[in-house]
Amino acid sequence: MNRFDIIQFLIENNYADVNRTKSTDFVQSTCLLWAAFHGYTSLVQYLIKNGANVNYISEKACIRNDDNDHLLEYRTAVLCAAANGHFESIRLLYEAHTDMNVECSSGDNILMVVLQKTFYPIIVFLLENSIITIEEFEYAVCTLAKTLLSSEHTDAIFEYIKLALDYRQEKKLTKVCIQPIAVYNYAQECQTLDELKSIENDNHRIFIEALLIRERIFPIRKNIAVMKPLHAYGDMLATRKYFDQCLNVWIHMFYLYQQIDMETILHRFVWLFCRMLKVNERISIERFLQVGQLIFEPSQQKEKNCTLGNILCIVIIATKILEQTDRTNEERRSIYSWISRLCRQNFVNDKGKTILHLCVDFTMNSEFSFRGEDLQPYLRCPNASALRLLLTYGRHWLDIDARDFSQGNTPLHIICLGSKNTEIIELLLNSGWHIDSENKHGLTLFHLLKRRSRPRAILRLQPQTTPLKCLCARIIARKRLNTSNINSSLTKFILLHGTLHK
Repeated sequence: MNRFDIIQFLIENNYADVNRTKSTDFVQSTCLLWAAFHGYTSLVQYLIKNGANVNYISEKACIRNDDNDHLLEYRTAVLCAAANGHFESIRLLYEAHTDMNVECSSGDNILMVVLQKTFYPIIVFLLENSIITIEEFEYAVCTLAKTLLSSEHTDAIFEYIKLALDYRQEKKLTKVCIQPIAVYNYAQECQTLDELKSIENDNHRIFIEALLIRERIFPIRKNIAVMKPLHAYGDMLATRKYFDQCLNVWIHMFYLYQQIDMETILHRFVWLFCRMLKVNERISIERFLQVGQLIFEPSQQKEKNCTLGNILCIVIIATKILEQTDRTNEERRSIYSWISRLCRQNFVNDKGKTILHLCVDFTMNSEFSFRGEDLQPYLRCPNASALRLLLTYGRHWLDIDARDFSQGNTPLHIICLGSKNTEIIELLLNSGWHIDSENKHGLTLFHLLKRRSRPRAILRLQPQTTPLKCLCARIIARKRLNTSNINSSLTKFILLHGTLHK
């Protein structure tokens, strides 16, 4: 209830102060906040004239709206006015030099507040007075299009885009649109009101329009949030089994993220390929390799732990593709070539583990949790097929005796500690693994096998005598003899025989 007369009497007779007198509840709002929230224009004008602090910020930032009985979080008078669309109150506060950039407790600024409530006159006011730029308005509009739109939501987005285009034409503000690309079905952003009107009744096309606007603005803002709806768009395409289009979207996103030096993760591609396997959708070798090449991009060198796990997943998926009998020899050779290039990189994560360590480690199964119902039927560790593929086409480059940093375990130690899989153990040994390599605790393959049943397949691989070079290396390591003048390859050989053993 607006009792201007009572407030005027209290202030002019020094019973109240426009700034120091506040509500007695925890909000501690001033009279100006209340007047702006309820749109009492004459009272707002009077309070400003009498020195009210137009930039007072309520720390609790909550005002109870008696109409719908819930708390609204607006911190200043201008946000309170914006929340209920009180145009004249906003104009008066602006003319009194209020801070128009203040944000709600939720992080929304004045533009987002009025957009969510479709207060068109206030939006025009913000544009006309250069409080916001046309790009800021367009970006804010597109943030409302987080996923495919309902018809009601589409109408609001469409009207906002129309308002922006109309404003651009009136002010003769041009925009540099991106070139048509497959990600957006080669659609191009509307340049005229007639072009925009032609898509008015197409919800999907309006959503694409919002994505096109976002991407136009992306080089200016360089904010990862600009591209977030593409995640949802890709998910929608995958759900509808438009897998090829989904790949286009996510590959495009990968490079956009790389542009702004953001982390690029491959787990979505892993999920998509597993999803395709689940519904018996043929995976194109060309598209598989297109994703495989992303591994070698600079952004993938930053998050080594996550990257190496995803690389293993993609290698396992490669084995599933190779199991398909109708694949041509040329297709198979292209995968073998990719495996060779991959192994040449000799990726190592922050724990000193190689892809071979992960391939034989049963604890990796707990990592396949992203949409696990689709991943887990196809991704299992230890994985003999993936190991065989890596050893066959990458053995020349792989460091087969590499030890992790924490326990000094080679892949052979890991498989013996966690599994009785004799096929994998034989694969490792037949590929030239050093059979008497010790870990940090001085344990070799045979120490570990003594703790388990010793399969005959392993017993026959046990040498009758220990090579002289191994005996010499063991003595040098355990006696801590000076190896400073020995070349690196020989030093590494000695390290395999107990340097870490205490």
